[in-house]
Amino acid sequence: MEPRRLGTAKAGRAALVAVVLALGACSSLPAPSASEKARAARVEAVAHLLEMEDRRLWDAPLAIAAAGSADAVLRERAALAAGRVRPDDAATLLAPLLSDREARVRRAAAFAAGLAAERDLVPALRAAIADPDPETAAAAATALGRIGGAEAEDALREILRTASGPVAAAAAALQRSKDPALVPLLEGAAFSTDRESRRMAAWSLARAPRPGSASALRRLLRDGDGEIVAWAARGLGLLGDADAAAALSEVALGREPGPAIQALLALERLAADGAVRELARGAGLARRDDPHPGIAVAALTLLRRAADAADVRELLARAAASGGRRGGVALASLATGDAELAFGLAFPSSGAAPLDLRLGAAEALPLLAAERAGPWLEALLGDSAPRVRMEAISRFPRPLVPRSLPLLTRALADPDGAVRAAALDAAAPFAAGTGSDPTLAAAWRAAFDALVGSGEADLVVSALDAAASLPEGGRELLAAQRDAGDDLVRERARRLLRERFGEAPGASPRIVATRLAAADYRRLAERAEGPPVRVVVETTRGAFEAELFPGAAPMTVESFVSLARAGFFDGTTIHRVVPDFVVQAGDPRGDGTGGPGWAIRDELNPVPYVRGRLGMALSGPDTGGSQWFVALSRQPHLDGGYTVFGEVTAGMEVVDRIEQNDRLLSVRVRGEPASGGDAAGGPVRGVN
Repeated sequence: MEPRRLGTAKAGRAALVAVVLALGACSSLPAPSASEKARAARVEAVAHLLEMEDRRLWDAPLAIAAAGSADAVLRERAALAAGRVRPDDAATLLAPLLSDREARVRRAAAFAAGLAAERDLVPALRAAIADPDPETAAAAATALGRIGGAEAEDALREILRTASGPVAAAAAALQRSKDPALVPLLEGAAFSTDRESRRMAAWSLARAPRPGSASALRRLLRDGDGEIVAWAARGLGLLGDADAAAALSEVALGREPGPAIQALLALERLAADGAVRELARGAGLARRDDPHPGIAVAALTLLRRAADAADVRELLARAAASGGRRGGVALASLATGDAELAFGLAFPSSGAAPLDLRLGAAEALPLLAAERAGPWLEALLGDSAPRVRMEAISRFPRPLVPRSLPLLTRALADPDGAVRAAALDAAAPFAAGTGSDPTLAAAWRAAFDALVGSGEADLVVSALDAAASLPEGGRELLAAQRDAGDDLVRERARRLLRERFGEAPGASPRIVATRLAAADYRRLAERAEGPPVRVVVETTRGAFEAELFPGAAPMTVESFVSLARAGFFDGTTIHRVVPDFVVQAGDPRGDGTGGPGWAIRDELNPVPYVRGRLGMALSGPDTGGSQWFVALSRQPHLDGGYTVFGEVTAGMEVVDRIEQNDRLLSVRVRGEPASGGDAAGGPVRGVN
């Protein structure tokens, strides 16, 4: 199907605006739920708003008409569209909606204001903090945190000082500030009587710990809320607070998985600096065989700090020999204590070791002494699996330069595009500027040109990311793609030029091409008003059920359903499991670089990432495709940054059992007719 352009037929757009205005004028019509005529008109208008969002082409008359409609659904949709498309006049449309008569509209406008990041909206958002609807007030505080600046931050600090208003949202919004003076304010909220305020203040204290926050975080380790304890443990590890080691060890031995995992990982950070080795060793040994995979992986990771002990090396060798993800982690830990034994397990003289062990060998690269890493890197770059070669080059130990420049040069000519992309990134610091190696520089440029010439958007984008890190010459390479025909390539080049070289925004972007036709947008608008879509996900660990949210993310749900019905997910590898964070799947390559060959636009929405929520993985704005994840715990930093499109409704215990490199056997849609469309575009990467 050829891409269609929105707004080329003036008569068609005028007719649409007339429909929306009619909704606004006909306030005497019955409520939309009671009037088929009004409902049909609303569906038609929502369909055009979806098309406008999908093409990222702002249609001011349409948006203004929807924002002025008597139908709250259209006003809400208009607000979200302004936040997602981010037109120059977003503030003009959103400011009146922040005082709309309907709370749902005000909430959407406040959320969208944060996406649009318009400083002109700060005064209106400050006023919205006092909104009688708590969700609107919280959304306004969150938006102020996203916009930033002295005026916005002062308003958030005042909420904490007075302990009134959206305290939880203000505490979370201030996590971006590194000011140590915030610690007493956050500490006050962290020990208040309001549960959500305590949670978000604890998270803000722990997310990016500031000097002076260790005392509060140690107190929070004794909190009765598991989420707070997990965040406190993580923060103390980031601070390197050795005084908390004994308390962390107690938490590491506890029953709740989240706190135990974060305490084990915090002890690993502390032990990496040479402290608390015995406490770390004891906790690691106690939890290494835990039935919960996240706890076991965290414990095996911790034991790399005690691998100088013979008994620890012995048990790590046994765990590595057993294979699986745990075996790969154990091998990486073993390499820190006995690199020769670990090398023999990863690269036996006869036959190939299991994939998990070879991936574990790649994970070990940064842990090895420089004099030992060379043979490991050579063996890994000669592996038959592109995933192993990519992992190895992604972890290329910088101390090996310049002795391993020939290996980097070889990787730049790898037959797999994703491996070449990883090599471009690893080699960029040595491929240009004073003292660069001519042979490597020539190989780098040849690889760059090959990826750009491939026409595969994800590879081109990766090449541009690598070009941005060149010591010299990157600006010219990015500028050559400033007006590229591919939407993802063009926008990535422009964003990198802005961020890396301070260039002003380019000309208005071209219309983004999609594969959806008008009938598809109408179908999505209809489904957005219907019930959740139910799916069953079968894995090698069992099955779980989920509900998808067509109202919050209609185009994302459409894409997921289309791929599921086509069997796209069947038999793929669950390529990423991060303990107490996410389980990620949907990559046909199984290494985190693959996708369906097209991308969908972000449908950022106010739905928070609590445990069990489904989200789309990204490698930048509007790069969602087939990779998706399930949150294993509350993740506030993902809110409003990754599209939430569903949640697990049954079988979360199955999700907890999934280990990295398990298989996703199938995704089946219940009670949903076959899909008739999808969306066009490019790559998908991950969530952090």
